[in-house]
Amino acid sequence: MSDLEIIKNRLKEFGFFPEFSNKSKYLAKLKSYLGLKKAEELLDNIDLILETTSDNDKIDTEYEIAKLAIGDPVLINIIYSSGIETSIEIFCEVLNILDNIEIEPHVICDLGGANGWSLQLLDEYFELSSKLILIEQNPTWEVVNPKIVVLNSDYAAVSENLQSELIISIFGSPANNVESLLKCASAIMKKDSLFIVALRIPNNYYFEKFQLIANKYGLGVDFNNSKRLQYYHKNNRFTETFPIFTLSNSIIQKEIYALEQLHLVKS
Repeated sequence: MSDLEIIKNRLKEFGFFPEFSNKSKYLAKLKSYLGLKKAEELLDNIDLILETTSDNDKIDTEYEIAKLAIGDPVLINIIYSSGIETSIEIFCEVLNILDNIEIEPHVICDLGGANGWSLQLLDEYFELSSKLILIEQNPTWEVVNPKIVVLNSDYAAVSENLQSELIISIFGSPANNVESLLKCASAIMKKDSLFIVALRIPNNYYFEKFQLIANKYGLGVDFNNSKRLQYYHKNNRFTETFPIFTLSNSIIQKEIYALEQLHLVKS
């Protein structure tokens, strides 16, 4: 069994439905769980959010959709599951990056990490019984392991000096609103530590801004351990490319990179 399939099976244990990347299965589950009328109302609200945020790249569309399920941990898992295959693919690449880095993190943080599934899998990957800290705005999530410390807060309000040696974030921020994400990561990092982040950065304009803001907070791109993941959505038949950056507060970045310079891997 491949690492990808193993992770998918673990996600099922954590209450997710990777098969909901198939839209018909996702819709069928919504209707079964909510009833037809409430499911249609929810889908109308999701469509409204998508329409009103499509031209505003400072709004976190996924967070706005997740707010529709506040107070219902089962529903938020169902909604999140519709796009979780992409996150799984990215997480596999995060593990591939970590395979090439000598690091033994005793404090691991996830910025915007839902129910902490990636923290749990990283804890198992390192086998260090690390302290796990989840910074997540939506209080509805039920963490997959009670040892995970949860800070229900937006990034700008985090003031604790967490001394984290490894931070990850998968789609934890919109492409053009990364300042609070990067500032938070910088503030909670221990010296000589890493931040691995995947974002929907569509072009070099946003990539340049990302790097300049990261540099402002003392974070430099580890070029050799950063990449672009090309992911093919089988059901919708289109391809997306997601950059995955490894940042470090021990790197002084001397040049601004273009997305095309990052190593491309295909799912």
